[in-house]
Amino acid sequence: DGFPRNRVQADLLSRWDTSVSFAIQFDVPDDVCTTKLLGRRQCSNCGGNFNVARVDRDGFVMPPMVPVEDCCPSPNWKKRDDDTSETIQIRMNVYHQETRPVLEFWSEQDKLLRFVPHRGIEDMDRLEKLVTTRLE
Repeated sequence: DGFPRNRVQADLLSRWDTSVSFAIQFDVPDDVCTTKLLGRRQCSNCGGNFNVARVDRDGFVMPPMVPVEDCCPSPNWKKRDDDTSETIQIRMNVYHQETRPVLEFWSEQDKLLRFVPHRGIEDMDRLEKLVTTRLE
């Protein structure tokens, strides 16, 4: 998710009176994204969003993100209707088709920061350091 999501939006953004320091690409293999997307759950009781999928391959280590024991004693987890392998593959294809030109756009301007979150959310401290360094 983000803006711009396609080349037309990137061109439009470049015409606005704005200054973009850089864009961040979260570089994660499709199979890792698919595994995590298929593991998304929402608790009908507490409204919390969780992920039951574990990824431990190709340098990626992302444990499930489930509620702490006393958060929701009897979770009632629901899966999104559109979180199916088929729908995710279609969304991935659209993402690659529309995003490739945007990544090229920012890369040509030397404004693309590729970030590989091998540990998922646990790597956000590393991303913060990279962003801070890039802004200095």
